[in-house]
Amino acid sequence: MNWLTLDGTVRSFTKNVSAIDGITLPIEQPHCTNVYWMFSIVLPENVNRDKVMVELDQKYNIETRPMFSPLHLQPIYQYLGYSQGDFPVSEWLGDQGMNLPSSTSLTAEEIIYIADALKHVVEGGETT
Repeated sequence: MNWLTLDGTVRSFTKNVSAIDGITLPIEQPHCTNVYWMFSIVLPENVNRDKVMVELDQKYNIETRPMFSPLHLQPIYQYLGYSQGDFPVSEWLGDQGMNLPSSTSLTAEEIIYIADALKHVVEGGETT
């Protein structure tokens, strides 16, 4: 993998997606380096992540993925006795987090297209 190309992809996503109100972007601390296997964002609480994902797919042909499913809610861990509400931050990230398309082969135009579509869907008021 060409890490310089990936770094350019991340910088382009960060620049373009940061213009969208309320979206939380990946944070990179000075003493850490993120490998950005996925470019994950967190949507504002007043935005329905699942509706955003469907609209991006159906109207713009942009495929996205949920960030993750909280471990304590997965069937394999039911024996531990945890339930909805036990880990609210994990559940919030599970509900509001999503991965945008990521590849070193994405062009600047494609990244702008993805960011513009995301901005339209999130700020368009159609997803609450």
